[in-house]
Formats: sequence, structure tokens, C-alpha cells
Amino acid sequence: NESDRSRVGGRNRPAAPALTPSEADTVRSSEAWGPLMAAFCEAEARGLDLDRALPTLVQGRTISSADDVAALIHGRVTKWLETAGEQRQPDRIVGLFPSAGRVTDQDVGQALLDRRMLIEEQARALVLESLQRRDPWIVSLGRPPDDPARRQDWLNRLETIAAYRDRWQVNAGTVLDEEPRSHEQAAHHQSARQAVLASLLIARMDGSCLDRCAPTTLLEPGNR
Repeated sequence: NESDRSRVGGRNRPAAPALTPSEADTVRSSEAWGPLMAAFCEAEARGLDLDRALPTLVQGRTISSADDVAALIHGRVTKWLETAGEQRQPDRIVGLFPSAGRVTDQDVGQALLDRRMLIEEQARALVLESLQRRDPWIVSLGRPPDDPARRQDWLNRLETIAAYRDRWQVNAGTVLDEEPRSHEQAAHHQSARQAVLASLLIARMDGSCLDRCAPTTLLEPGNR
């Protein structure tokens, strides 16, 4: 969004600019621009002070000689996120994608809300379709619990898993398939793995998961 753009330079950049105008243009045209914006959203979702940290991250060492400035900044922001922890429980769409924060433009806010609803509806549709088809990955997580509250919690976890599978094109019979191939996928994989473990626990509490539904088998890439 516009606040993210301003952080990397431009007419509305902070008094202590993070980048020169030419460097900012290079960043916005890079293939790493999308992952960088996702990292910004992750920081905001955690309640971290990105505006204060970013100038230090950018100016810590010279970036003029970097082949890809956006990729360099993304790497630094990612390392910062790994050590910064969380100031509050992050708000993630379907438990996976960081939601944008501090949006002041009403139209932009509504557009983001509409996008969130579409993602949530798509994730729920994927879960219901998999349940109807009895896809192996979803069958391995048990049956919908009888208790309404547990059933809703179970379905919410499955939405996270379905969204992960859809985002990273996981088509194998295993739940999460191969190991992550990028920082973004690794973060999503961690959230999806937690959802798998939580859904198994809910199913076991309800008695709907067979003994074979164990995390060690469900999360094993070679198990098909």
C-alpha cells in the first residue's frame, strides 16, 4: 500500500530517507518487491515498529554495490523478524497471510477487507470440496467433530492448511508435501504445520482421528 511505498523512498518518505529516489525506483521494479512488502506486513501484524527499524536496516551497510537492493533489504528485514519476536498476536488471514495494518484510506481499507473475505471464502470452499471428495490429505486429519465449537475450530485449522496447499501448489497425498524453498514458504509452512498439529489434537479429543493420524506420518514428505 501507499505507506509501504513511502518507506522505501519517494515524495512521502520519512525525514531520514531510507533510500535515494533512484534506489527506491529500483526496489519497486525488482522481483523481490512482493516478498519485501509481505515482510513489511508481517512486521506490522506483529506490532513491530517498522518505521523506526527500517532506516537502520537499510543504512547498516552500503547497498550501492548490491545486485538487487530489494532482495538485500528483504533479507535484512527477514533476519530482523526472526530475532524481533512479537509485540502482540499477529492478525493473519486464514491463519497464514499477514493482514495489512494502519490503513487510513477508506477505499483501500475496504478493498483489503473485500480481499480478505475472498481469501477466507476460497479457503473454506477448498476445505468443503476436499471433504466431499474425501481427499487423502483431509481424511488423514479425522472427521468433523460433533461439538459445534470444536468443529468450527477444526475447520478453521483446515482452512489454513488448504490455503497453504493452494498457495504452494501442494498436490500430493501428504498434507504439506516437500520442504519449503523460500523464506516466505518457510513462514507459511510453520503456520500450516501448527494448524496440522492443532487439527489432529481437536480430532483426537473428539475421538474422530484414527491412530495412524500421527504428526510424524502426516508431515513426512515421503509419505504418499
